Amino acid sequence: MHEFDIIKKYFSKLSSKNKNSLRLNDDVFFDRSKKLVISVDTYVHKLHFFDFKNPNLVMKKILRSSISDLICKGVKPKYYFISGSGNKKTFTKSNLIKISQSLKQEQKKFKIYLSGGDTVFSNNLSFTIISVGFSNNIIFRNKAKLNDDIYVTGNLGDSYTGLKILKRKILN
Repeated sequence: MHEFDIIKKYFSKLSSKNKNSLRLNDDVFFDRSKKLVISVDTYVHKLHFFDFKNPNLVMKKILRSSISDLICKGVKPKYYFISGSGNKKTFTKSNLIKISQSLKQEQKKFKIYLSGGDTVFSNNLSFTIISVGFSNNIIFRNKAKLNDDIYVTGNLGDSYTGLKILKRKILN
């Protein structure tokens, strides 16, 4: 079952009385009266990142991917929370230093602040990031109309091609 089908069938009714949930259909929670915008993303080893040889690059990818949910809504991220699960092999002193340094660089670049989180020891490596921003309005996913402008950065298809290279399905 696809992610959207699961949400529609099992969870959308739970949020039906909460207009701020946007029917669980827009990647963010938006409380207009408080100008509060929140996004939650989880990244799992071997599903969202192939290896953990460069934890600094993994963290960079994860944080940027997470705050992009706010940025694409026209919201400037302000705070983030991060939770991680890992074991002694993944949460080594060296890896934790690299993760911390990477987060520090990203914080400086995007002017965001770590505001909390959680750490759990587990054989499953994963990270969850909650991104928080503030805005009077957001750009909604399903409100595009004919003749609206669409802007794209980078080259379309680069990520897909990179994934194929990593999976060794095509040679670079």
